[in-house]
Amino acid sequence: MGNTPLILAALAKAAMPELDLVHTGELQNFDDEKSVVVTARDGVRYEVRMPRTQAALLHLGLEIRSLQALTEAARTRLPFGVARLVGEAKHIKGARVWLFELVQGAPANLHRANANGTLAENLGEALGAIHNLPLTVVTDANLPEYNPADIALKYVTEMDRMADTGKVPAALLDRWQTALEDVSLFRYQPTVVHGALDSDAVLQAEVDHAQVVTGINSWSELHIGDPAEDLAFVFGIGRPDLVDSVLMAYNTRHPNNDEMIRQRAQLYSELAWGRYLLHSVNANDEDGVESAVRELEDLASRLEQDELTPLGKVEAPIAPIFAADALAFDADGVASDRDLDAAEHEYVNVDAEDLQIVEVVEVVDVVDAATEVESFAATDATAPIEVIDLAAADSNEASDATAPIETVEAVDDKTRPIELPERADNELF
Repeated sequence: MGNTPLILAALAKAAMPELDLVHTGELQNFDDEKSVVVTARDGVRYEVRMPRTQAALLHLGLEIRSLQALTEAARTRLPFGVARLVGEAKHIKGARVWLFELVQGAPANLHRANANGTLAENLGEALGAIHNLPLTVVTDANLPEYNPADIALKYVTEMDRMADTGKVPAALLDRWQTALEDVSLFRYQPTVVHGALDSDAVLQAEVDHAQVVTGINSWSELHIGDPAEDLAFVFGIGRPDLVDSVLMAYNTRHPNNDEMIRQRAQLYSELAWGRYLLHSVNANDEDGVESAVRELEDLASRLEQDELTPLGKVEAPIAPIFAADALAFDADGVASDRDLDAAEHEYVNVDAEDLQIVEVVEVVDVVDAATEVESFAATDATAPIEVIDLAAADSNEASDATAPIETVEAVDDKTRPIELPERADNELF
């Protein structure tokens, strides 16, 4: 039943009668779902999905609710495309299928992406746009809401289950537990969160000779929560240069005061391997278990070599730290410089108690002092000095300079009576 691409294509036609199909892709036959991508004559691609288990049906139902929550008003705020549900149909034997309009693009290859290229910049802007969506996008659709305490408790519970497997290195468990118990790590403003981002969910394509993000898929876990959850997959790639570029673009689109978002994203990227281990154990997937164990052991090795990003707040030193011998050398150097300086200028070290003020010396201009010395040298140093009235000297240049000068009593202008001029009879003042 429904086990060929043509049957699913026929169901797509039933879901959307006006659809003019020209190409049918290969059947994707998973344990819990079958799907096929078909192409219409106008070039638009559609995906036909048919769940095979109750769990897959529930998962698809959550994704449909999330896509419907992203109304036209919400989609205009996103700089990328999002799939649309355009119809559904029912197989003659009871199976149901859903038809989605897809976005052009292929899964992003972030491992080989240029850290300074447009793809990294676009990804940061895309994540910022998601986190800028109004919270009502989630609340109006009755989708989940998680506060910081809920997020921390969820990961603590999962970490306990990881420890029960006996396959997670003890050093990693201690690192994670310390971080999850750090209250300061979980001080952030909850935002709209995609919740299931990975490289396969992000679509890229070439536009105007540049690689850009064209769409994002897998919206089944849309909720209000920690924005660092959407950044975790970028940290998990293991490229610090790419992380820095994505975060720089992210902060321009979504400015925030979240100082610990980098640490939480690193924590979630490490816990993702523990979650993958749990999934593989529950599914009896031995290959998946081996893959998860290898990655966890690699994380433990990098932790031992101090190669992992610290999960706590890193305090910068307030002053340079010098060794004791360096400080002693600096002190000797200062003493030597002081001695050389004193010797050059013939300074003498004198205690303050030995200093005694003898006379107050008036500081005069050197040029004026020299002129006065020359003038004084031409006269008798023992002759009495006469005080000459300059104004009188100007008016009586022919008079005897040695004549006694009449002493005039000084008058205080403040106590001198005011003399008013005579006024005419017709003047008031």
